[in-house]
Amino acid sequence: MRRWAPHLATAAFVLVVMWPLLESPNFQSVPLSHYPMYARDAGRVVSLPTVIQTSDGEPVSMSVLDTDDPLVAVTRLRRTIEVGGATLLEFCVGIADRLDGAGVLIATERHDAIAHLEGRVSLIDRRVHVQCGDSGP
Repeated sequence: MRRWAPHLATAAFVLVVMWPLLESPNFQSVPLSHYPMYARDAGRVVSLPTVIQTSDGEPVSMSVLDTDDPLVAVTRLRRTIEVGGATLLEFCVGIADRLDGAGVLIATERHDAIAHLEGRVSLIDRRVHVQCGDSGP
């Protein structure tokens, strides 16, 4: 029996690792998920914190937020919005300074995810938290 124990353990390990391949391709569950942070349905309407340059109404590049990772950018924005007050205004002014004093607003936007994926207008509404730069404090 001792000679078979390593082989049995290896077979069990391989079976556990390969088990997700037996599931539906759309199966997502923690801890066996391709992307655990996306393992649940976020719904059709999503809320996203956004930094918008007021001169053109377009969102600013994530590089202005010192990151190229969307999850880091969203987390940084959400936390700053939650703190609010002088911290949020200071954050806004810092972004405006990096954009040569351009007008900036920090908002939470609600979007229809399906409309966005279909290339249609997806913005449902926008709640502005602070505005700064050439068009604000």
